[in-house]
Amino acid sequence: MSQHSSIINLADLLARLERDSSACYNFSLEEIRAAMREIGETETLVDALLAAEGQSIEARADVAGVRVSDFCY
Repeated sequence: MSQHSSIINLADLLARLERDSSACYNFSLEEIRAAMREIGETETLVDALLAAEGQSIEARADVAGVRVSDFCY
């Protein structure tokens, strides 16, 4: 992997989040962490991080303080 391919375009990530906060579910772990460093730990970013790490729905619901059924839509 070249050094260039690991560069994160933070401005692009933040613009995508501003248009649609759920866009972070399509980010890589590094992109989620970069966004969190810039804007803090929003509920959506934390959940996207947990999802990207392979956490269960139960674990994600527990961290968010909601019921598992809240993830079913």
